[in-house]
Amino acid sequence: MKEKLLSAEKAVKGYEDPYTKQIISVFQAMQKDVVPKDYGLRLLEAQIATQGLFDPAEKKTISVESAIQKGHYEKDLLNNEMSELKVFYNPSSQENLNYKNLLEKCTVEPETGLMLLPVCITFKGLRRGISSTELLQSNIIDKELFDDLQKGKTTTQDVMLMETVKEYLEGKGSIAGVAVLSTNQRMSIYQAMKQGILMPGTALVLLEAQAATGFMIDPVENKKFTVDEAIKNQLFGPEYHAKLRSAERAVTGYKDPYTGETISLFQALSKDLIVKELGFACLRHKLPQVE
Repeated sequence: MKEKLLSAEKAVKGYEDPYTKQIISVFQAMQKDVVPKDYGLRLLEAQIATQGLFDPAEKKTISVESAIQKGHYEKDLLNNEMSELKVFYNPSSQENLNYKNLLEKCTVEPETGLMLLPVCITFKGLRRGISSTELLQSNIIDKELFDDLQKGKTTTQDVMLMETVKEYLEGKGSIAGVAVLSTNQRMSIYQAMKQGILMPGTALVLLEAQAATGFMIDPVENKKFTVDEAIKNQLFGPEYHAKLRSAERAVTGYKDPYTGETISLFQALSKDLIVKELGFACLRHKLPQVE
């Protein structure tokens, strides 16, 4: 970390030209391969987004126009490389932004004037963290409770104990397996099917319900798995793998073949991307999800 920060500091102090031994700017260092292009672009954007480009020779900040004239910058350079600049992860919105956009998300602390990035409180969901902002936007919590969380008047533990929040984050319990009362034995749905206790069609529907609510369940070991993990642990056979992967997407989302975006189960149904019988079964069993 120290070496990386010292390297970044050279954006102000300047870099040594390996050929002339003169002190050169970030842009000039990029042109001479002294610093990698993507790294140099990030440093330039940070300077422009804050106070302007730094001229190491004059040891002062100068405008973009002056930097272009002095060979410390190229017109529209960042505009042409915008995709490479979205490397800053915003945990609140769970998206990658460039430095300028990240600055716009910050608030100014009145006492110090410092720019601070607000980070939303995150709750553990089925497959990823769910922010308090997402809970508010989905009407799982109200604005008053959201504000209390931000101010520390209530805790995440208190909120997670609320039935509506718990159901949203963890889902309702699906049928985990079969209990054979005569022998007081628990077994998985697939095992019950193999032993002739359940019909194959019934077993598949029950397994799909598990997948659609987030996890496959091992009732003997009391463990939860993703579909891929479950087949490795022999919780079901390979003949069900593809169908359960499809059902699992009720939680993980479906890829729209036309836009490449991840869409919800309902949207996938509307676009005929999945068999309607499976889709309706998943809708009956799945928990609410954030779009």
